[in-house]
Amino acid sequence: MMKAMVPIANGATPTGWPNPFQKTINVEASKSRCVGEAEFAAVYAAADFSAKYEMWMDTMVTISWSRLGVMGDQAVQSAFTTFTKCMRDWLQQRVIPVAYIYAHEVGPVVGLHTHVSVFVAGERNREEFRSWAKQWGERFYGHYISRAVHVSGPRADKPWLHWLRFGYLMKGYDRDCIVQSCRVAPDGRDVRLGDIVPFAWSDPGPVTLQHRVGVSRSLGPERRAIGIPARVDDRIDGRKPHLVAVKGFGMRPVNWSHVLKPFRSKYEDGARDVRVLYGQEFVERVTGLPAGITAPIDNQDDDLSWIDKLII
Repeated sequence: MMKAMVPIANGATPTGWPNPFQKTINVEASKSRCVGEAEFAAVYAAADFSAKYEMWMDTMVTISWSRLGVMGDQAVQSAFTTFTKCMRDWLQQRVIPVAYIYAHEVGPVVGLHTHVSVFVAGERNREEFRSWAKQWGERFYGHYISRAVHVSGPRADKPWLHWLRFGYLMKGYDRDCIVQSCRVAPDGRDVRLGDIVPFAWSDPGPVTLQHRVGVSRSLGPERRAIGIPARVDDRIDGRKPHLVAVKGFGMRPVNWSHVLKPFRSKYEDGARDVRVLYGQEFVERVTGLPAGITAPIDNQDDDLSWIDKLII
């Protein structure tokens, strides 16, 4: 990471000589690390890709690293990698395609923590996953730690909650980022990144890990270029329509020739209208507004107090 040299006294020093009146300050580490357009687009593409196969990532796990006694970027990254590997193994043992997105944040109280939105198919699996995730912290640390790992999610899949989870992970967005200029915007005004994130801005803190947000490899650019998530193509013959395990761990036919086309997200195709990005059901459910009307969503709104019961 680039470190800025900040002089605290006047006077020049010959090149290469140490200056006792000059100290090195890691300027970047003191700044909040907000989600930019490229990061938003990448995570949205993964969420849209997952939604195409009805793999709704509506179960959320939040891990407080400080409560688990994990301190420092290297230790946190190692612990997070361990968690995702264990989670991947748990899902694969149940023949559930691996699909998740995540965001690291630094809070004023809990410090560095991670939100993971993951696809878990089937009511029984969802119940078992909740217990497994909570117990993972206990296994990792050696004994139970209160509020170290929190899990929330519905018993049955909810597409609108999939997009609400995505928005929650994006709430620490770059407030100055313009995603569509007024020249081409329908209402003649600049569209900012915050206009399409369904939560009021929240300070993500000075995250210094390599990645602020990310997605599972199964939803990454290589798989999107193929047109189908990892582990899903294992269940497709390739020569004729077959059945693939997806929604609710059920089976539905998939046309192989169709799914092989490279996937492009709605955002990549130029969509900036939240009704197109997240679907009408999401907009109506979250805003409470009638069809055809949209407005920014503020998670402090009294009418949306129920969000606190769903979002961590």
